[in-house]
Parts: sequence; structure tokens; C-alpha cells
Amino acid sequence: MLLVFIVIYVYHVHPEIAQNNKSIWLLGLIAILALLADRFQTSAFHGVSEIFNIPPRLLFLMLPLGFSSVVISVIYGLRSAIFVALFVSGIAAVGLNNSFSTLLTGLFVSGIAGFAVRYSSDYKKFFAYSFLSCWIST
Repeated sequence: MLLVFIVIYVYHVHPEIAQNNKSIWLLGLIAILALLADRFQTSAFHGVSEIFNIPPRLLFLMLPLGFSSVVISVIYGLRSAIFVALFVSGIAAVGLNNSFSTLLTGLFVSGIAGFAVRYSSDYKKFFAYSFLSCWIST
């Protein structure tokens, strides 16, 4: 259902993206990479949490939920970044047994991170803003 909303959104709000196959593939690739990073971080967290006795309910704080928003905000703009971040956060929340806190944290982190890097003029500022906004907002 979420995928249907993404298609409708892109088609009506960003028709220039919908008409370009490379843009669609890039958005999909960034979303898939973000989901793979979330999956890898989840596996790593479970291994580390057993060693250091970290409560499993803190997993959502360790997920890189702002990754997709940071990259897409620079390429396509903040609105597209927030919408793809909603998709990535929704899939991550479903993967964590319908964790509503994961969805809210993902939207919050993605919004702040996407807004922070939107007007980066060079790569140093981009990496500094993206790291600081994702770190501070979680």
C-alpha cells in the first residue's frame, strides 16, 4: 500500500522524476540501500547488545534512518526526501514488529537531516551537517 502512495505522489507532485527512468531507478536504489543498511545495523545491534547487555528496545536509536533523506534531499529536494524517508521508516518499523517509535524517530531524523544538508555548498559541509543532524536528532 505504501508503494502505491509513492507512485501516486511521484506521478502528481514530481512528474519530471516520473518521466525519467534513471531518476526512478536512483530513488529506488537509495531506498533499497537504506533498507539494507537498516537490516545490517539491526543484525549488528543484536550481536553487540548480547555482549554489552543493551536493552533491545533501544534498537530504533541505532538505525541509520536519515541516510535516504540526506542523499535524496541534495539530489531531488526536501519533499521527495521526506516521502522516501517515510517509506524507509515504515518498512523498518514493520521489520521491528510494528514499532511506532521507529516510524516517528525515522521521520524526525529524516526531516532534520534533509533540511540541514539541503543547501550544502561543498562536501565538507555536507558530511558535517549530515552527521551532526542525524546524531543530534536521535
